[in-house]
Amino acid sequence: ITIGFYIFFNFIFIGYLKHGGLALGSSLAAVCYSVMLSTVLQKKMKNLGRIDLWGSFAKILAASLVMGLTLLLMGKIGLDSAAGKTAFLLGIGVLSYGAACFVFKVEEAGKLWKMGRQFIMKRLNLLSGKVS
Repeated sequence: ITIGFYIFFNFIFIGYLKHGGLALGSSLAAVCYSVMLSTVLQKKMKNLGRIDLWGSFAKILAASLVMGLTLLLMGKIGLDSAAGKTAFLLGIGVLSYGAACFVFKVEEAGKLWKMGRQFIMKRLNLLSGKVS
Protein backbone atom coordinates (compact mmCIF):
# COMPACT_ATOMS: atom_id res chain seq x y z
CA ILE A 1 0.00 0.00 0.00
CA THR A 2 2.79 2.39 0.93
CA ILE A 3 4.70 1.78 -2.29
CA GLY A 4 1.45 2.48 -4.14
CA PHE A 5 1.20 5.82 -2.32
CA TYR A 6 4.78 6.68 -3.32
CA ILE A 7 4.14 5.84 -6.97
CA PHE A 8 0.78 7.63 -7.03
CA PHE A 9 1.91 10.89 -5.41
CA ASN A 10 5.24 11.04 -7.27
CA PHE A 11 3.53 10.40 -10.61
CA ILE A 12 1.03 13.21 -9.96
CA PHE A 13 3.47 15.86 -8.73
CA ILE A 14 6.56 15.22 -10.89
CA GLY A 15 4.85 16.70 -13.95
CA TYR A 16 4.13 19.99 -12.19
CA LEU A 17 7.11 20.43 -9.90
CA LYS A 18 9.87 18.26 -11.47
CA HIS A 19 12.29 17.11 -8.73
CA GLY A 20 10.33 19.13 -6.18
CA GLY A 21 7.35 16.95 -7.05
CA LEU A 22 9.33 13.87 -6.06
CA ALA A 23 10.09 15.46 -2.69
CA LEU A 24 6.46 16.48 -2.15
CA GLY A 25 5.10 13.13 -3.33
CA SER A 26 7.48 11.19 -1.12
CA SER A 27 6.61 13.38 1.86
CA LEU A 28 2.88 12.88 1.34
CA ALA A 29 3.35 9.14 0.99
CA ALA A 30 5.37 9.10 4.22
CA VAL A 31 2.60 11.01 6.00
CA CYS A 32 0.03 8.47 4.76
CA TYR A 33 2.28 5.65 5.97
CA SER A 34 2.66 7.29 9.38
CA VAL A 35 -1.10 7.70 9.72
CA MET A 36 -1.60 4.04 8.80
CA LEU A 37 0.99 2.91 11.33
CA SER A 38 -0.48 5.15 14.02
CA THR A 39 -3.95 3.74 13.40
CA VAL A 40 -2.74 0.14 13.61
CA LEU A 41 -0.69 0.90 16.73
CA GLN A 42 -3.65 2.53 18.45
CA LYS A 43 -5.79 -0.55 17.73
CA LYS A 44 -3.15 -2.89 19.15
CA MET A 45 -2.30 -0.78 22.20
CA LYS A 46 -5.40 0.37 24.02
CA ASN A 47 -3.48 2.73 26.36
CA LEU A 48 -2.03 4.64 23.43
CA GLY A 49 -5.33 6.46 23.04
CA ARG A 50 -4.41 8.49 26.12
CA ILE A 51 -1.40 9.97 24.34
CA ASP A 52 -2.33 13.04 22.31
CA LEU A 53 -0.50 12.27 19.05
CA TRP A 54 -2.65 14.62 16.99
CA GLY A 55 -2.08 17.52 19.39
CA SER A 56 1.68 17.08 19.05
CA PHE A 57 1.33 16.76 15.29
CA ALA A 58 -0.66 20.02 15.11
CA LYS A 59 1.95 21.89 17.17
CA ILE A 60 4.83 20.55 15.07
CA LEU A 61 2.95 21.41 11.88
CA ALA A 62 2.36 24.96 13.14
CA ALA A 63 6.06 25.33 14.05
CA SER A 64 7.01 24.04 10.59
CA LEU A 65 4.71 26.59 8.94
CA VAL A 66 6.30 29.38 10.99
CA MET A 67 9.74 28.20 9.88
CA GLY A 68 8.64 27.92 6.24
CA LEU A 69 7.16 31.42 6.18
CA THR A 70 10.24 32.83 7.89
CA LEU A 71 12.49 31.19 5.30
CA LEU A 72 10.33 32.45 2.44
CA LEU A 73 10.68 36.00 3.72
CA MET A 74 14.37 35.73 4.56
CA GLY A 75 15.17 33.92 1.30
CA LYS A 76 14.71 37.19 -0.57
CA ILE A 77 17.79 38.64 1.09
CA GLY A 78 20.53 38.81 -1.49
CA LEU A 79 23.91 37.48 -0.45
CA ASP A 80 26.86 37.17 -2.83
CA SER A 81 27.90 33.68 -1.80
CA ALA A 82 25.55 30.74 -2.34
CA ALA A 83 27.24 28.90 0.52
CA GLY A 84 26.87 31.95 2.76
CA LYS A 85 23.18 32.29 1.91
CA THR A 86 22.64 28.57 2.56
CA ALA A 87 24.38 28.78 5.95
CA PHE A 88 22.41 31.94 6.82
CA LEU A 89 19.07 30.36 5.90
CA LEU A 90 19.94 27.14 7.71
CA GLY A 91 20.65 29.10 10.88
CA ILE A 92 17.47 31.16 10.50
CA GLY A 93 15.45 27.99 9.90
CA VAL A 94 16.81 26.27 13.00
CA LEU A 95 16.25 29.35 15.17
CA SER A 96 12.73 30.04 13.89
CA TYR A 97 11.67 26.40 14.27
CA GLY A 98 13.18 26.20 17.76
CA ALA A 99 11.49 29.43 18.80
CA ALA A 100 8.14 28.28 17.41
CA CYS A 101 8.46 24.93 19.21
CA PHE A 102 9.14 26.85 22.43
CA VAL A 103 6.14 29.15 21.89
CA PHE A 104 3.82 26.25 21.00
CA LYS A 105 5.22 24.17 23.89
CA VAL A 106 6.14 21.16 21.74
CA GLU A 107 6.91 18.47 24.33
CA GLU A 108 9.22 16.47 22.03
CA ALA A 109 11.37 19.53 21.33
CA GLY A 110 11.71 20.13 25.07
CA LYS A 111 12.88 16.55 25.58
CA LEU A 112 15.36 16.89 22.71
CA TRP A 113 16.68 20.16 24.19
CA LYS A 114 17.12 18.49 27.59
CA MET A 115 18.96 15.50 26.08
CA GLY A 116 21.25 17.81 24.08
CA ARG A 117 22.03 19.89 27.15
CA GLN A 118 22.85 16.74 29.17
CA PHE A 119 25.08 15.45 26.36
CA ILE A 120 27.01 18.72 26.17
CA MET A 121 27.38 18.97 29.95
CA LYS A 122 28.67 15.39 30.14
CA ARG A 123 31.26 16.14 27.43
CA LEU A 124 32.33 19.35 29.16
CA ASN A 125 32.76 17.47 32.43
CA LEU A 126 34.91 14.87 30.66
CA LEU A 127 37.05 17.58 29.08
CA SER A 128 37.55 19.37 32.40
CA GLY A 129 38.61 16.11 34.09
CA LYS A 130 35.50 15.65 36.20
CA VAL A 131 34.07 12.16 36.21
CA SER A 132 30.39 11.73 36.98
